[in-house]
Amino acid sequence: MKSFFFVPAGNKKLLPKASSIPASDIVIDLEDALGNIPIEDAIQNLKDYSVRENWWARIPTTIRKEHLKELYTRGFGKFLLAKIESRDQIDGFISKSTNIAAKNLSFMVLCESPLAIVNLREIASHDIVEGLGFGSHDYCQAVGMKHDFENVNWARLSVLNYSKAFQKFVIDIASMNIDDENAFTAECVDGKDKGFDGKFLIHPWQLDLFQKHWKFNDADLQFALKVKEYMDEIGGVQNFSVANIDGKVVELPHLNRIDLILKSSNYGGL
Repeated sequence: MKSFFFVPAGNKKLLPKASSIPASDIVIDLEDALGNIPIEDAIQNLKDYSVRENWWARIPTTIRKEHLKELYTRGFGKFLLAKIESRDQIDGFISKSTNIAAKNLSFMVLCESPLAIVNLREIASHDIVEGLGFGSHDYCQAVGMKHDFENVNWARLSVLNYSKAFQKFVIDIASMNIDDENAFTAECVDGKDKGFDGKFLIHPWQLDLFQKHWKFNDADLQFALKVKEYMDEIGGVQNFSVANIDGKVVELPHLNRIDLILKSSNYGGL
Protein backbone atom coordinates (compact mmCIF):
# COMPACT_ATOMS: atom_id res chain seq x y z
CA MET A 1 0.00 0.00 0.00
CA LYS A 2 1.72 3.16 -1.20
CA SER A 3 1.39 6.80 -0.18
CA PHE A 4 1.69 9.45 -2.91
CA PHE A 5 2.45 12.78 -1.24
CA PHE A 6 1.98 15.98 -3.27
CA VAL A 7 4.63 18.69 -3.05
CA PRO A 8 3.96 21.88 -5.08
CA ALA A 9 6.96 22.69 -7.28
CA GLY A 10 6.24 26.39 -6.78
CA ASN A 11 6.52 26.21 -2.99
CA LYS A 12 10.12 27.11 -2.13
CA LYS A 13 9.50 26.49 1.58
CA LEU A 14 8.16 22.97 1.16
CA LEU A 15 10.45 21.74 -1.62
CA PRO A 16 13.52 21.42 0.66
CA LYS A 17 11.51 19.04 2.87
CA ALA A 18 10.51 16.71 0.01
CA SER A 19 13.45 14.35 0.49
CA SER A 20 12.66 13.86 4.18
CA ILE A 21 8.91 13.22 3.83
CA PRO A 22 8.39 9.55 4.83
CA ALA A 23 5.93 8.75 2.04
CA SER A 24 6.58 5.83 -0.29
CA ASP A 25 6.33 8.17 -3.30
CA ILE A 26 6.59 11.94 -3.75
CA VAL A 27 4.62 13.77 -6.46
CA ILE A 28 6.24 17.07 -7.45
CA ASP A 29 3.23 19.01 -8.69
CA LEU A 30 3.86 21.07 -11.83
CA GLU A 31 0.19 21.39 -12.72
CA ASP A 32 -2.75 22.76 -10.69
CA ALA A 33 -0.64 23.59 -7.64
CA LEU A 34 1.42 26.14 -9.61
CA GLY A 35 -1.34 28.72 -9.76
CA ASN A 36 0.07 31.70 -11.68
CA ILE A 37 3.68 30.51 -11.48
CA PRO A 38 5.07 29.74 -14.98
CA ILE A 39 6.12 26.11 -15.34
CA GLU A 40 9.64 27.11 -16.38
CA ASP A 41 10.04 28.97 -13.08
CA ALA A 42 8.78 25.94 -11.17
CA ILE A 43 11.24 23.68 -12.99
CA GLN A 44 13.99 26.15 -12.14
CA ASN A 45 13.02 25.79 -8.46
CA LEU A 46 14.09 22.14 -8.69
CA LYS A 47 17.66 22.87 -9.74
CA ASP A 48 19.12 22.51 -6.24
CA TYR A 49 17.47 19.18 -5.43
CA SER A 50 18.47 15.63 -6.30
CA VAL A 51 15.55 13.79 -7.80
CA ARG A 52 15.05 10.46 -6.08
CA GLU A 53 13.84 7.19 -7.53
CA ASN A 54 10.47 7.54 -5.82
CA TRP A 55 9.76 11.06 -7.17
CA TRP A 56 7.07 11.62 -9.79
CA ALA A 57 6.42 14.82 -11.75
CA ARG A 58 2.75 15.68 -12.16
CA ILE A 59 2.56 17.50 -15.47
CA PRO A 60 -0.11 18.86 -17.83
CA THR A 61 -0.58 17.08 -21.16
CA THR A 62 0.03 20.48 -22.78
CA ILE A 63 3.62 20.57 -21.47
CA ARG A 64 6.12 21.68 -24.09
CA LYS A 65 8.80 19.29 -25.27
CA GLU A 66 11.64 21.48 -23.99
CA HIS A 67 10.13 21.50 -20.48
CA LEU A 68 9.76 17.73 -20.54
CA LYS A 69 13.38 17.40 -21.65
CA GLU A 70 14.49 19.70 -18.84
CA LEU A 71 12.65 17.58 -16.27
CA TYR A 72 14.29 14.44 -17.63
CA THR A 73 17.68 16.14 -17.54
CA ARG A 74 17.11 16.99 -13.88
CA GLY A 75 16.47 13.32 -13.14
CA PHE A 76 12.74 12.70 -13.55
CA GLY A 77 11.80 9.41 -15.15
CA LYS A 78 8.33 9.03 -13.65
CA PHE A 79 5.44 11.17 -14.82
CA LEU A 80 1.85 11.55 -13.63
CA LEU A 81 -0.14 12.87 -16.58
CA ALA A 82 -2.90 15.22 -15.46
CA LYS A 83 -6.39 15.56 -16.92
CA ILE A 84 -6.13 12.69 -19.37
CA GLU A 85 -9.39 12.18 -21.25
CA SER A 86 -8.52 9.90 -24.15
CA ARG A 87 -6.04 7.47 -25.64
CA ASP A 88 -5.11 10.12 -28.23
CA GLN A 89 -3.89 12.45 -25.48
CA ILE A 90 -1.62 9.71 -24.15
CA ASP A 91 -0.27 9.04 -27.63
CA GLY A 92 0.34 12.77 -28.10
CA PHE A 93 2.37 12.89 -24.93
CA ILE A 94 4.37 9.84 -25.96
CA SER A 95 5.29 11.59 -29.21
CA LYS A 96 6.70 14.49 -27.16
CA SER A 97 8.88 12.15 -25.15
CA THR A 98 10.30 10.33 -28.19
CA ASN A 99 14.08 10.68 -28.39
CA ILE A 100 14.20 12.63 -25.10
CA ALA A 101 15.03 9.79 -22.76
CA ALA A 102 17.83 7.28 -22.92
CA LYS A 103 16.05 5.13 -20.35
CA ASN A 104 12.54 3.83 -19.95
CA LEU A 105 10.01 6.28 -18.60
CA SER A 106 7.12 5.44 -16.27
CA PHE A 107 3.67 6.90 -16.81
CA MET A 108 0.53 6.98 -14.71
CA VAL A 109 -2.54 9.02 -15.56
CA LEU A 110 -5.05 11.09 -13.66
CA CYS A 111 -8.67 10.83 -14.81
CA GLU A 112 -10.40 14.04 -13.76
CA SER A 113 -13.45 14.62 -15.96
CA PRO A 114 -16.70 12.97 -17.09
CA LEU A 115 -15.15 12.27 -20.50
CA ALA A 116 -12.23 10.49 -18.85
CA ILE A 117 -14.67 8.23 -17.00
CA VAL A 118 -16.49 7.48 -20.28
CA ASN A 119 -13.14 6.57 -21.89
CA LEU A 120 -11.72 4.54 -19.01
CA ARG A 121 -11.48 1.35 -21.02
CA GLU A 122 -9.24 2.83 -23.70
CA ILE A 123 -7.15 4.73 -21.14
CA ALA A 124 -6.65 1.78 -18.77
CA SER A 125 -5.85 -0.62 -21.63
CA HIS A 126 -3.05 1.56 -23.05
CA ASP A 127 0.20 -0.41 -22.93
CA ILE A 128 2.32 2.46 -21.65
CA VAL A 129 0.01 3.32 -18.73
CA GLU A 130 1.22 1.70 -15.51
CA GLY A 131 -1.46 3.07 -13.23
CA LEU A 132 -4.48 5.31 -12.83
CA GLY A 133 -5.69 7.80 -10.26
CA PHE A 134 -8.96 9.68 -9.94
CA GLY A 135 -8.93 13.47 -9.54
CA SER A 136 -12.21 13.76 -7.70
CA HIS A 137 -12.10 17.51 -7.09
CA ASP A 138 -11.63 18.44 -10.76
CA TYR A 139 -14.31 15.90 -11.63
CA CYS A 140 -16.79 17.51 -9.25
CA GLN A 141 -15.97 20.96 -10.60
CA ALA A 142 -16.62 19.75 -14.16
CA VAL A 143 -19.92 18.16 -13.19
CA GLY A 144 -21.08 20.97 -10.88
CA MET A 145 -21.21 18.45 -8.06
CA LYS A 146 -20.70 18.97 -4.35
CA HIS A 147 -17.59 17.07 -3.35
CA ASP A 148 -18.36 14.43 -0.79
CA PHE A 149 -17.49 10.77 -0.54
CA GLU A 150 -20.94 9.51 -1.56
CA ASN A 151 -21.15 11.71 -4.64
CA VAL A 152 -17.74 10.77 -6.07
CA ASN A 153 -17.89 7.09 -5.19
CA TRP A 154 -19.38 5.82 -8.45
CA ALA A 155 -16.67 7.42 -10.59
CA ARG A 156 -14.00 6.47 -8.03
CA LEU A 157 -15.00 2.81 -8.19
CA SER A 158 -15.17 2.93 -11.99
CA VAL A 159 -11.50 3.93 -12.05
CA LEU A 160 -10.78 1.10 -9.61
CA ASN A 161 -12.64 -1.49 -11.68
CA TYR A 162 -11.05 -0.60 -15.02
CA SER A 163 -7.61 -0.46 -13.44
CA LYS A 164 -8.03 -3.93 -11.99
CA ALA A 165 -9.51 -5.24 -15.25
CA PHE A 166 -6.31 -4.32 -17.07
CA GLN A 167 -3.98 -5.12 -14.14
CA LYS A 168 -2.91 -1.53 -13.56
CA PHE A 169 -1.87 0.12 -10.30
CA VAL A 170 -4.69 2.29 -8.91
CA ILE A 171 -4.46 5.21 -6.50
CA ASP A 172 -7.33 6.41 -4.30
CA ILE A 173 -8.48 10.05 -4.22
CA ALA A 174 -6.85 12.96 -2.44
CA SER A 175 -8.81 14.36 0.47
CA MET A 176 -8.96 18.00 1.56
CA ASN A 177 -9.76 16.78 5.09
CA ILE A 178 -6.87 17.78 7.36
CA ASP A 179 -8.55 17.87 10.79
CA ASP A 180 -11.29 15.21 11.12
CA GLU A 181 -9.40 12.10 12.22
CA ASN A 182 -12.38 9.76 12.27
CA ALA A 183 -13.55 10.72 8.79
CA PHE A 184 -10.10 10.47 7.23
CA THR A 185 -9.39 7.17 8.97
CA ALA A 186 -12.65 5.77 7.60
CA GLU A 187 -11.62 6.95 4.12
CA CYS A 188 -8.26 5.17 4.38
CA VAL A 189 -9.84 1.94 5.64
CA ASP A 190 -12.45 2.05 2.88
CA GLY A 191 -9.77 2.44 0.20
CA LYS A 192 -7.79 -0.45 1.63
CA ASP A 193 -10.85 -2.70 1.90
CA LYS A 194 -11.93 -1.93 -1.66
CA GLY A 195 -8.55 -2.90 -3.11
CA PHE A 196 -6.85 0.39 -4.00
CA ASP A 197 -3.07 0.11 -4.22
CA GLY A 198 -2.27 3.54 -2.81
CA LYS A 199 -3.65 6.94 -1.86
CA PHE A 200 -2.90 10.55 -2.76
CA LEU A 201 -2.04 12.70 0.27
CA ILE A 202 -1.57 16.46 0.65
CA HIS A 203 -0.69 17.05 4.32
CA PRO A 204 1.70 15.49 6.90
CA TRP A 205 -1.25 14.96 9.25
CA GLN A 206 -2.84 12.74 6.60
CA LEU A 207 0.40 10.82 6.09
CA ASP A 208 0.62 9.99 9.79
CA LEU A 209 -2.92 8.62 9.81
CA PHE A 210 -2.44 6.80 6.52
CA GLN A 211 0.60 4.96 7.82
CA LYS A 212 -1.37 3.97 10.90
CA HIS A 213 -4.58 2.84 9.23
CA TRP A 214 -3.74 1.87 5.63
CA LYS A 215 -2.91 -1.64 6.66
CA PHE A 216 -4.81 -4.81 7.37
CA ASN A 217 -6.09 -5.20 10.90
CA ASP A 218 -4.96 -7.89 13.30
CA ALA A 219 -8.04 -10.04 12.69
CA ASP A 220 -7.38 -10.06 8.93
CA LEU A 221 -3.73 -10.96 9.51
CA GLN A 222 -4.41 -13.72 12.01
CA PHE A 223 -6.93 -15.36 9.67
CA ALA A 224 -4.48 -15.08 6.76
CA LEU A 225 -1.78 -16.73 8.87
CA LYS A 226 -4.12 -19.63 9.64
CA VAL A 227 -4.76 -20.05 5.91
CA LYS A 228 -1.01 -20.01 5.31
CA GLU A 229 -0.53 -22.64 8.03
CA TYR A 230 -3.18 -24.82 6.38
CA MET A 231 -1.45 -24.45 3.01
CA ASP A 232 1.81 -25.59 4.54
CA GLU A 233 0.07 -28.65 6.01
CA ILE A 234 -1.38 -29.74 2.66
CA GLY A 235 1.80 -29.07 0.71
CA GLY A 236 1.01 -25.76 -0.93
CA VAL A 237 -1.59 -23.92 -3.00
CA GLN A 238 -1.31 -26.49 -5.80
CA ASN A 239 -3.05 -29.01 -3.52
CA PHE A 240 -5.80 -26.63 -2.40
CA SER A 241 -9.45 -26.65 -3.47
CA VAL A 242 -11.61 -25.55 -0.53
CA ALA A 243 -11.28 -25.42 3.26
CA ASN A 244 -13.23 -24.55 6.39
CA ILE A 245 -11.04 -22.37 8.60
CA ASP A 246 -12.49 -20.95 11.82
CA GLY A 247 -15.99 -21.48 10.50
CA LYS A 248 -15.31 -19.62 7.24
CA VAL A 249 -15.29 -21.29 3.85
CA VAL A 250 -12.12 -20.46 1.93
CA GLU A 251 -12.09 -21.07 -1.84
CA LEU A 252 -9.59 -20.31 -4.59
CA PRO A 253 -11.00 -16.82 -5.36
CA HIS A 254 -10.24 -15.81 -1.74
CA LEU A 255 -6.54 -16.59 -1.99
CA ASN A 256 -5.48 -13.43 -3.84
CA ARG A 257 -6.62 -11.28 -0.93
CA ILE A 258 -5.07 -13.65 1.62
CA ASP A 259 -1.81 -13.45 -0.31
CA LEU A 260 -2.02 -9.63 -0.38
CA ILE A 261 -2.59 -9.46 3.38
CA LEU A 262 0.42 -11.67 4.05
CA LYS A 263 2.74 -9.81 1.68
CA SER A 264 1.61 -6.41 2.97
CA SER A 265 2.39 -7.57 6.50
CA ASN A 266 5.81 -8.95 5.54
CA TYR A 267 4.85 -12.62 5.86
CA GLY A 268 5.94 -13.59 2.37
CA GLY A 269 2.59 -14.55 0.87
CA LEU A 270 1.19 -18.03 0.28
